[in-house]
Amino acid sequence: MFLSLYRDHTIQSIIPAEYDIALTKIYVWELEMTITALEALKIWKEGFENGSSDAVSKIITDDFIFIGGTSGTRSREETLTWVSSTPDLIMDDLEVLYENNEVMVCLHSVVRAGVNGQVMAFARKKDAKLSYWRVVRSIKPQ
Repeated sequence: MFLSLYRDHTIQSIIPAEYDIALTKIYVWELEMTITALEALKIWKEGFENGSSDAVSKIITDDFIFIGGTSGTRSREETLTWVSSTPDLIMDDLEVLYENNEVMVCLHSVVRAGVNGQVMAFARKKDAKLSYWRVVRSIKPQ
């Protein structure tokens, strides 16, 4: 609310001039915030569950690349088609190992066609979205 009031210039008269620069920096930072690792994992998970890649399409760049351990390299469009057409893939146990404004490293469990596995994912961020996602999957012994 404070930032929206500042953007509308309705409270400039009550804020000392030396705070204008600080408020502008906060506003710019707010616009440039990138997606968090946990948000990204939840969006991927929901995409597979719902058979819809709409939300995923909003968090990946136009030049997005997905590299799977056995599936090879997928473009943005190939990735979106895969998410919307693979309802038997179940992600769970989402865990963020590391993230900053440039990269993220995550773990999650995965079940597909009755096979349990563990996935480690590495992703790069660009322009507040994901530009690269690489996974390595191991099969859990039964």
